[in-house]
Amino acid sequence: MRTLIWFSALAMGLQACSQAPIDKANPTVQECNVGSYAQADILALKAQKFAGLEEAAINQIAFDMLPCLGHPDPAIRDGLVYESLSGFLRAEQITDATKLKMFDYVLSVLTGSAAEGSYNRPFAALDMSELARADRVNAYLSDAQRDLLVQSTAQYMASITDYRGFVDGEGWRHGVAHTADLILQLSLNPKITDSQLHTLQTALATQIAPTSGHAYIHGEPERMARAVLYIANRGVILDEKWGTWFAKLADPEPMAAWNDVYKSEAGLAKLHNTKAFVSAIYINAAETKNENIKALLAPARAALIKLP
Repeated sequence: MRTLIWFSALAMGLQACSQAPIDKANPTVQECNVGSYAQADILALKAQKFAGLEEAAINQIAFDMLPCLGHPDPAIRDGLVYESLSGFLRAEQITDATKLKMFDYVLSVLTGSAAEGSYNRPFAALDMSELARADRVNAYLSDAQRDLLVQSTAQYMASITDYRGFVDGEGWRHGVAHTADLILQLSLNPKITDSQLHTLQTALATQIAPTSGHAYIHGEPERMARAVLYIANRGVILDEKWGTWFAKLADPEPMAAWNDVYKSEAGLAKLHNTKAFVSAIYINAAETKNENIKALLAPARAALIKLP
């Protein structure tokens, strides 16, 4: 089954969302110049997989790309910046000193006050997921920096109000999904403490059924479910805690009963989002042989029974 691929494959990391074209005739879209490289030159280098560049040059390019992480052209923010940074980090071509500079820069974007609708914070979350993965593979962050990242990630997840996923002519924003990817990478890191895992678990719960009444259509429930599966895999959250957590998800609040959901779009969205998320958890927990994941089966089933 396709769902069974999640748990084995995602430890290797997540791929960026697909790219989408934008109107190249739009004169308001500025080119992304990376250090001394014009946009056309850096794209040409990327097409050549940055062949022949020495470590110092690659590290400089990696840092110099960051101002373009929220560029309005998806071929830049996704195809150039994210794909290049992911490739550099996974090939271990970035020094710890550069990683720390990148961490500070991306964190400042993630915690900043970007304009509503901007790509900056959603793509800061996606790029930070690669920096978090790099820290898991070879630690370069201090405990204090790691805690700052956990708290900042949780705060951003809970604060998301722009639920656009893919928009024709604009590409992806996908703030909830990208932040779930970041939470997934953090949850895989054994240096993340039990308390920090609880913080991330709580943050995820805030977006499973947004109070705004938004109905997910871009795979967000599955992306959040993946993060929860990896939190559960750590085996540090007790079964009764999971029971309480899923019972809260199955609560029809602010409606008096689930039958009331059929009287409003917001109610129907809450049912749709909750059922999609819990179903994804249930299917994976039912099929896995991992005992920590299997612990989610009973509370997920109980939650589904409560849903109409």
